[in-house]
Amino acid sequence: MLAGVGLLATLEAWVHDSVFKGSVLAAGVDQAISKERSEHAAMLVRNLTALAWESDASRRRCTHVGVRGQEFLSYAPDDWCGENFWFDHLHPDDKDEVSALCSEFTVRGEDHILEYRMVSKHGGIVWVRDSVIVVTDEEGSPVGLRGLFVDVTEEHRTQRELREINDRLSAFWTAARDGVLLVDEQSETVIEASPSLARLLGYPEEQMEGMPVWQLHQHDRELAQGTIQEVSRVGALRFEGTLVKADGK
Repeated sequence: MLAGVGLLATLEAWVHDSVFKGSVLAAGVDQAISKERSEHAAMLVRNLTALAWESDASRRRCTHVGVRGQEFLSYAPDDWCGENFWFDHLHPDDKDEVSALCSEFTVRGEDHILEYRMVSKHGGIVWVRDSVIVVTDEEGSPVGLRGLFVDVTEEHRTQRELREINDRLSAFWTAARDGVLLVDEQSETVIEASPSLARLLGYPEEQMEGMPVWQLHQHDRELAQGTIQEVSRVGALRFEGTLVKADGK
């Protein structure tokens, strides 16, 4: 019996010690993960062109600006806290709309995100994504604003370039005299046909969408399939073939 009690006590001590060590180990792992996440977050913040700020609610005059104020618009943090700085540096085309929206959200006590343009010290245009938290008192009245400016100029530049490319492609697609066919290589179906090709074959453009390519090459189906595979492999290919019109001719 004594041996049993001793064994039980030994087991309890072992379990307690194991649990304690396990808890310490778990805590250590949690701390390591937390530290890694904190370091990762800090790295993201360092690499992010962003500026934290605080202002009063009535005039949106900055009461505090982060250390990256100098980098953001080339103005020192003290300049940001000047009278009407934010409003005076809004892009002229955005000034009225943005200031009105900000006032509306602030009065309602609603957090908000706005994208607009600001003008830097050297006259450059900077697109910002402004994420704003409205600070209210116990009665729900706005007493201050806290936010984060993120420079999204490059994002807007990329979007503009993509739109320009798309516009040029659309113009080419519409004006092309040669028939152009956009094909899904997996399903071997038509994604889109140029207007000139649709007119040439006598099909409405929308009717050609989803059409199996072999339907246009009924006289040489193997050639059509082989051509698609070869284009997929080499990227471009010039070939001659016969297409069947909507009337079967």
